[in-house]
Amino acid sequence: MKLSVDAGWEKLKEYWNKDVDLASIYIAAIALDPTRKMSYFTAHWQPEWVEDARRLLLQLWQRHNTPTSTRPPPEAATEAIEVPEFLPWMNAPLAGE
Repeated sequence: MKLSVDAGWEKLKEYWNKDVDLASIYIAAIALDPTRKMSYFTAHWQPEWVEDARRLLLQLWQRHNTPTSTRPPPEAATEAIEVPEFLPWMNAPLAGE
């Protein structure tokens, strides 16, 4: 059983290294989700992966951030934000936790 788990971790590390750009987008999506932020990673990922996530997020920000003077002014929010129905399911603990 241990060999299978170790092989699984190695495969995950291999995919992590292959898809760094996709991983950056995934990390940004989770980190920008106001219900999860970086706390999701600290709760569910290994500590060294959390540091990698922070580094990739910073690199993504630095690559795509534009100076505020070139951005259009933000629109005023006039509608109430509706809470998605799947939110309780999404925040439920995973099996085995």
